[in-house]
Amino acid sequence: MGTSNSYDGPPNMSPLLPPWAPDPESPNTNPQQPDINPMDPPLQPSIEPGQNTPLVNSPDQQQTSLQNPPISNNSWSHAKSAMSRVATSGGNRNSIRKAARAYIHAKGGSRGAAKAALSGRKGARIFGSFISTLASSGIRSALESIGLPEVIGQSPEKAVAKIADKLAPSGSYIEDMAAREAIIQALAFFYETHGEGVATIEDLETIDANAAEQIFLKYIKVYISERWLQELGARIEAKAISPEDAVRLERQVKDYIETAIEIDFRDTPVASFQWAQAEAEVANIFQEAYAILEAF
Repeated sequence: MGTSNSYDGPPNMSPLLPPWAPDPESPNTNPQQPDINPMDPPLQPSIEPGQNTPLVNSPDQQQTSLQNPPISNNSWSHAKSAMSRVATSGGNRNSIRKAARAYIHAKGGSRGAAKAALSGRKGARIFGSFISTLASSGIRSALESIGLPEVIGQSPEKAVAKIADKLAPSGSYIEDMAAREAIIQALAFFYETHGEGVATIEDLETIDANAAEQIFLKYIKVYISERWLQELGARIEAKAISPEDAVRLERQVKDYIETAIEIDFRDTPVASFQWAQAEAEVANIFQEAYAILEAF
């Protein structure tokens, strides 16, 4: 991937999405009553930075301390102020860059941010394994590998919805929601690029190693942006002129992350990873992505 492009805002285009995919441009006007479509993204309430609040009572009380590393109040205050300036500047590129750097600094740098992404790394291994099998052995083998052979013969829309629910069940923690949303959007990207006009799931185009990398990279981009907005998105909502303005600003933040990682991320051999033992590789991928964003 190149290294000389610069971010000039989101492109003037509206890519096609499958019917079940979330519309990133639509504001959530009634956050207390989400659509019951199982493929819609879960609600993502803003929380205090550094927290990963359980959504329900969980028997695994140790996860809270694991996913909440010690944070610096001064660093988070600076990160919150920087995110507020994103809104007051109208989404100025320089303000987004400074906010990204302040956020990652508050997370303990790229290494600390990657270490804290427990659900993100777990989701990456699960999703990466599926995409790797898809690239190497085709859709039928990929479906069998996750215990979904029964969706063969179904429409791509129905099949991909079931794949998403299988790979990304709803979790007990806020960060789990970011990982689930990342898998949903990465599968939507897969559908957009390979599923238009086909009758059944097995008619999907075979993906090559490059396509596998792009689909996996979509997961990384979405997870990072969702997690950032979970932790600091309330600053945009508080300072934005209107709900529509807040949606626009959040879209600019996501586009900034998408562009930064797309330009500078090294080639990742997703199709050839041994995903069952890929914890170190996945941690390095997250650390590199955060480092790129910090330096962009």
